[in-house]
Amino acid sequence: MILDRKKRIGIFVILPFILAVQNICSAESSPVYTIVDLGTLGGEMSIAYGINEQGAIAGKSKTADGDLMSFYWDSISGFVEIGLGKALGINDSGEVVGNYHKHTDDAFIWDAENGLLFLNKGEFLFATATAIANSGKTVGYARKFNDVAGTKAILWDPAAGTLSEIGTLGGPSYAYGINNAGEIVGSSGNPSRAFIWNSAEGMKDLGTLDEADWQYYAMDINDSGQVAGYIKKDDGAYRAFIWDQETGMQMLSGDGDGLAYGINRYGHVVGAKNTIIGFEGTAYLWRNGQRIDLNETISSEAGWKLREARDISDSGQICGNGLINGEIHAFMLSPILAVQPDIKANGSDTPVTVSKSEVVSITLGLDPSSNAGLNADWWVAVHTPFGYPEDWYSYVYSTGWMTGINLCIRAPLFELHEFEAFNANLPTGKYIFYFAINFPDGKAVAPWWGIDTVEVNVE
Repeated sequence: MILDRKKRIGIFVILPFILAVQNICSAESSPVYTIVDLGTLGGEMSIAYGINEQGAIAGKSKTADGDLMSFYWDSISGFVEIGLGKALGINDSGEVVGNYHKHTDDAFIWDAENGLLFLNKGEFLFATATAIANSGKTVGYARKFNDVAGTKAILWDPAAGTLSEIGTLGGPSYAYGINNAGEIVGSSGNPSRAFIWNSAEGMKDLGTLDEADWQYYAMDINDSGQVAGYIKKDDGAYRAFIWDQETGMQMLSGDGDGLAYGINRYGHVVGAKNTIIGFEGTAYLWRNGQRIDLNETISSEAGWKLREARDISDSGQICGNGLINGEIHAFMLSPILAVQPDIKANGSDTPVTVSKSEVVSITLGLDPSSNAGLNADWWVAVHTPFGYPEDWYSYVYSTGWMTGINLCIRAPLFELHEFEAFNANLPTGKYIFYFAINFPDGKAVAPWWGIDTVEVNVE
C-alpha cells in the first residue's frame, strides 16, 4: 500500500518542472522597493554605510550644531548618537564600529548594552575600524603620526583581545571588509592592488584587468568568498568589479563609471556612479548580470534622487544616500516581493471533496511580478492523512518524491501557467497541497515570498 501510494503521488510535478526549468525566463525585470528616509540628527546631512539582517543601519550625520556624529539607527529606536566621527560597519548583533574623531582618530566599537568603547591601537596614533563580523572580529587600518606610507591593515580579535597587522603587498595597506569565515579584503601597494587575506594563506593579490598601473580596491566580501570592489583607471574613471576564486576578476555590467561597495550572500552588489559627497551620481544594484538604476525601482512621486548604495543585506534591504528636498539623507530600501504562487485542485482554490474513484487534478501557476529571474527556493509538498514518516511528501527535482519536507528546486523565478502536476485518484483522507517560494537558503520557513495551499478531502 505504501509503494502504491508513493507511486500515485510521484506523478506530481515531474513533467511540468522538466518543461518549465528548460524554459526559465532569462530576462530579469527590475525589482520594486519601498523607501524610508532616515532623516538626520538635526543637521542637513546623513550618510548610511552599513546595514544588518535586522535592518539596523550605521552611519554619520550632522547635528543642529554642525558636529559630525556617528549613529546607529533602527525602525524602533530611530537615531542613537554614538560619538563624534562616523560609524562604518555593523553586524547582526547590532555591534557598530567606526572612527571616533576628536584630537586623534580612534577606532571604536559600540552596542546598546555596553555603549562606546575604544579598540586597542597599540603603537599607532590614528586608527579606523571599517567592518565587523558576527564573531566580533573587526578590521580597519591604523598609522603612526605623519606617516601616511606606514598605514597598516589591522585586525582586532575580541577573543584574544589583540590587534594585529595582516601584512602588505608593498606600501600602505587598508582593510575594508570581513566575512563570517574571517576572510578580509582591502587594498595595498602603490599602485593600489586589491587583496584577500585569511589566517592560513596570508595576503593574496586579486590580480588585474588590462592596464597594470590601474588602482584596485576590494571593498566587501560575502560568506561564499565573492568580493566586490572597484578600479580607478588612468583617466580618472571608475569601474566596478566582482571576484571569486573560480572566475577571478570580472567587470560588472553597465556603461560608464561605477563603484561597488557592498555584496550579499547571493552575489548581489550595490554601488554608485562616481559621486561627490552625494550630490552627483546614481545608486546602482548589480543583480543576475544586470545593472539596475535604483531610482527606477521606487515611486517617482517620492521626490528622491538616489546617489549612492553603500550596503545590501542578505534579505535584500539596501542602505545608501540620496538627495531629497535639497539635502543629503540616508535611506533604506526594502524590496516588495510580489511573488504569487497558485495551486488548484480540480480547478478550484477552495477545498474540494471527491470519492476514491474520482481523479484529483492539481495545477500550479506562478506570477513572479517584478522578481522574474531572481534566484529562489521552490517548495512543492503535500500533507497526507498517513502517520509518520509518511505524513509529509515533498517532490525533489529531479529525484522524485521523498518523505519529509525537502527542497524541490533552487532556480530563478519565471512565469508558470496552469501546469497539471498531478492527475490520479487518492486513498481516503484529507490532503493539503502546498506551493511556496522563499529565499534561496534551503530552509522551509517564513518569511515566505509567496505561499498557496489547497485542500482535498477524499471520502
